[in-house]
Amino acid sequence: SRKSNKKRRLNADSESEHDDDSDEYSSSEEDESQDENTNTSNSKKSVSAKDKQIKTLKKELQTAKTKIKKLETENKKLKQQLKAKPSAKATPKKNGDKIKKKYYKKWAARLPKLANMKKTKYMIGQGVKPNKEIIIKEEGFDAEEFEILWKDKGYLVQPRPDNKPKSRVIIRRFSDWEEIEEIFGEYGLKEKLTVHIYRKRNLAKTQYWGTGDANITDLNVEYNKSSKRLQLKFIVERSVPNIGGFGGSMAFF
Repeated sequence: SRKSNKKRRLNADSESEHDDDSDEYSSSEEDESQDENTNTSNSKKSVSAKDKQIKTLKKELQTAKTKIKKLETENKKLKQQLKAKPSAKATPKKNGDKIKKKYYKKWAARLPKLANMKKTKYMIGQGVKPNKEIIIKEEGFDAEEFEILWKDKGYLVQPRPDNKPKSRVIIRRFSDWEEIEEIFGEYGLKEKLTVHIYRKRNLAKTQYWGTGDANITDLNVEYNKSSKRLQLKFIVERSVPNIGGFGGSMAFF
């Protein structure tokens, strides 16, 4: 009977231990299942965030592509417009021809009129220069037009590296009729002009001697960039020598 009771107690303890192990195993399984669910949830969240990021990047890429395509179209239009326009080199030549014709023709007609005015006195006599300076003035003259008309023409007096390099007054010199004729000849300017001759006498008195011929010998072109004043200084000279201060006899007129 004692052996029987002892056996029953051992069996009961064994079952109790088995139940405890079973409970522990069941609890472990539940924990592992919960961890798996948590990992799965986190994984899904991570995938969802990546998908959202990829979707945003794709959208931004599409927007950039649209902008690039628009810029390419605008660039193509601009190239076509530039191609259709006349070249920058052709425009100044066309304008230059008009400007040259306008001013050279104007001055070629104006000079003989100024020379033939009585107030434009060609003086002769003792102590008087054997020539006369006749000046054509233009106020407010455009600098670009000046360059078109006079650039690379004649001899540049100033500004030069060796002569007033910082001067704002440009001076160009034409030292003979041939140089002047190259510019004004086709617009009707002739070498010989009619002038009114005055003889200088004592006590600064002058005597009118009538008209005579004088030849254009020089031209100085002066342009002040600050005041935009242009001056054409034509030098005319009579071929009759100023003998004895009387400028020759009347027969030479």
